[in-house]
Amino acid sequence: MKEVNGSRRWLFLLAISVMFLLKDFNYYVIAALVLFCVAVAVYGQLDLVVGVLFLFFSSLRYPTSGGPSRELFRAMGILAAYLLGKCVTGSDKDNGRISVAFVTVPAIVLFIKGILDYSPVLRSGTGEIELYWPDWGGNMLPASAHEYYLVMIASLSAYFIYYTIKVNRVGIVGVVLAVGSVVIAVHAKGRLAFWASLITAVIVFIGIVIEKRLFFRKAFAISCIFIMVAITVVILLFRTNAFGLHDSYMYSMWSEEGGPIYNSRFSMMGQQVRAFARYLFSEPGIVEIDPGLINDRGEEVYYVSNTWLQIGRDNRVKAFLWTMAFSVYSFVIMIKAWIRSGDCNKYAVISAFIGITFLNTIEPAMQNNVVFWILEVYLAGMLRALYNNAYLPRKLETDIILRYV
Repeated sequence: MKEVNGSRRWLFLLAISVMFLLKDFNYYVIAALVLFCVAVAVYGQLDLVVGVLFLFFSSLRYPTSGGPSRELFRAMGILAAYLLGKCVTGSDKDNGRISVAFVTVPAIVLFIKGILDYSPVLRSGTGEIELYWPDWGGNMLPASAHEYYLVMIASLSAYFIYYTIKVNRVGIVGVVLAVGSVVIAVHAKGRLAFWASLITAVIVFIGIVIEKRLFFRKAFAISCIFIMVAITVVILLFRTNAFGLHDSYMYSMWSEEGGPIYNSRFSMMGQQVRAFARYLFSEPGIVEIDPGLINDRGEEVYYVSNTWLQIGRDNRVKAFLWTMAFSVYSFVIMIKAWIRSGDCNKYAVISAFIGITFLNTIEPAMQNNVVFWILEVYLAGMLRALYNNAYLPRKLETDIILRYV
């Protein structure tokens, strides 16, 4: 991989960050393809892997108007985002770390966009939000869609804490931004940023404990005992409604849609999976796979809060299967890279990927804003860079595809 000076690197960072602010699919595709071609020329690196096939075929089935040529054009744009993430963040044998800026800078830019979108609510001082309300540019969006821009920075909270403790105290700036995003989201009656921060923190913490073998230390055992006792006490207080905890929860936003455990989103996902199963095991054309789904209010709705399932609703089962194949492939690559890589910056990529994957799991992100599906694809490319750095450090990777499974 060619050495790239600081000014070129920051130009790439700026261009990539702006790319994720583009909401028009066609503009995004043009930007992604141009950036990918420039990156290949500048960095001298190209990676052709099995995941590319999964991604290409799933993207090709995304519904577009304009016929097969338009579908191919957009599929190439999504593919370019994956290869772009891989290309610009890779490193050679002399530089064992990926550039964490290619994660943190886009996250901060998206955070700024999220703050701007929330600014009307923050200025009002009421925190009251309708089901649909305008963003900074005046576009009417679902309330949850505004919070998408805060999820990536919130999911990096665990990495910023780790960076502050192990590398440099400047990481406290990232901690403040991550915590701030959660506070702002909760103030605007959003829950996505909070759960993204909590889930990634728990997963990264468990991963670090296993990787560093911290479970052999006495301090770890004491901490586990303290946490278990604290959780037990909180559960008992909640179950007995001590201090009105249970009542406060039932009348809060945290219990809406059935709460985190019995959420109606999960029920709707189950309904959609059963519809897919009936379609797969019946004669073609007998079972329609896009019937209305019943939400917690007994209403019939025609969307499902899951990006993969929504892709299946829009494009039938084959698109769902191809997209899931790519996501499972990326998840396996993440686990293998996490186990093998010694790069401390891996926690940034892994945290962001988990956070955005969580968002796509409980939101129809591709339907609301396709950029957040593309963002997961971009981060998957970074995971591939981590994997290659740990297993296959090469300058030009265009060997037989099966070598990279």
